[in-house]
Amino acid sequence: MQAAPYAVLGTRSTILAVDGQGAVIAALPESNARCGCS
Repeated sequence: MQAAPYAVLGTRSTILAVDGQGAVIAALPESNARCGCS
């Protein structure tokens, strides 16, 4: 599994984790946004 940088885009209710190629890794509720797992 390759570790790729990703951007976390946050709104009031939704967090999107997006990898370096623009693919959405996860759409998480804000309450779970602090997860450090991959």
